[in-house]
Amino acid sequence: MARNLYVTAMEPQSGKSVVALGLMELLSPRVERLGFFRPIVPSADGPDPQIDLVRRRYQVDASPDEMRALTQDEASAIPAYDELRKRVVAEYKALEPRFDFILCEGTDFTSATSALDYGLNADLANELGAPVLVVVKGGTPEETVASVRAARNSLKHKGCEIFGVLVNRVREELVDDVRRAVAEQDGDEPVYVVPERPELAYPTIAEVAAQLDAKVVAGTDDQLDREVRDIRVAAMSVEHFIDRLVEGALVIVSGDRPDILVAALASTVSAAIPPVAGVLLTGGFPLSETVKRLLESAPFPVLESPQLTHVAAAAVQSIQPLLRAEDQRKIASALGVFESSVDSGELARRIALERPARITPIMFEYELIERAKADRRHIVLPEGDDDRVLRAAEILLRRGVVDLTILGDPEEVRARTGALGVSLEGAELVNPIGSPLREDSRAGTSSSASTRASPRRSRSTWSATRATSAR
Repeated sequence: MARNLYVTAMEPQSGKSVVALGLMELLSPRVERLGFFRPIVPSADGPDPQIDLVRRRYQVDASPDEMRALTQDEASAIPAYDELRKRVVAEYKALEPRFDFILCEGTDFTSATSALDYGLNADLANELGAPVLVVVKGGTPEETVASVRAARNSLKHKGCEIFGVLVNRVREELVDDVRRAVAEQDGDEPVYVVPERPELAYPTIAEVAAQLDAKVVAGTDDQLDREVRDIRVAAMSVEHFIDRLVEGALVIVSGDRPDILVAALASTVSAAIPPVAGVLLTGGFPLSETVKRLLESAPFPVLESPQLTHVAAAAVQSIQPLLRAEDQRKIASALGVFESSVDSGELARRIALERPARITPIMFEYELIERAKADRRHIVLPEGDDDRVLRAAEILLRRGVVDLTILGDPEEVRARTGALGVSLEGAELVNPIGSPLREDSRAGTSSSASTRASPRRSRSTWSATRATSAR
């Protein structure tokens, strides 16, 4: 019989999908035939995004339809509760013999009452013989303790085997207090605490285009994965618009304001102006030939929607971002925060899985990242003017694998990352031409002294001087 684990949540927007992704990453190098199953998915319109992500990333040997039992509409049309559970069990049992372990992810709380979904997930976990990892949305220490207690009590009342409780999306400044508060509570199963990561809540330009059914009039496919970190509705003069710009903003403006569009384009070439993520033109106004020629070299995506500006702005603000297989940046952020907060080795021991002899590309990547995190190093990247280096550096930072120093003129690097929509927060930018480290490379005795004084600094200094010499 296949072993399994059921991931469910206490309420909507708890970050359950991030937890499921983190567990799949943990399990993939340890399970030769790893499966994934969702009892109920929200819609029948195309493959479920979470199933699509897991199937493609981990090469699950099953079709999207085989990895789920029912859609929300199909489940709602089944009048008898027992019949609903039987349908889910039948679909799961058809999948079970093909896998050594199956991770199950519960429903998305699309019914009127969260408690009904939570009770259904508890019953389904029992029907599938799966222990439950329950995800709780974090709040203040007092609120979180109450939520953890409620989650435990309700699962025990249902007769579930509790694998653990994971408190997710905790504000960074409250993480330590929440950890102390939940650690003081009685309970046989562990409680994990994972902080909030703002970038996981940012929609991408592609999601904006899909939500508004907008036309992409400028920009490449690579640019559509830019994160929308804020929204700026441009209903003012250019001067005041520039004063209120923030980095990574989506500019929403009527299509008959080419002056705002030109100002947004200027934001990517001036270090004094925060670069935008993209522009959404509203109102359905036709663009002039001059503006069209200008957009041919636009360094960010431009969307066009016939909707009125205030309607489009409200639609953008209502977007609920999803993890998608093509969004490697958001996947890196999700895995980075999960792996930095949860003891993967302890989780693996509790699941009691042995590593298979066969090594897949995903397994190899996971092994490299595990080893890098176990012996965290400071790496220097000498090509700060190379877009590929900057994109790769962002992924490494989001995964929390290494400390990074990037060589190049800091102003030029920042301007380029702004144009690319890349964030290098946490990296050190060093100009190799004027850096004091250049003098260290010429003074061997001085460099040796600094090496003895600070092992961590010496590793960075040695790498920087070697990289500088290589240039």
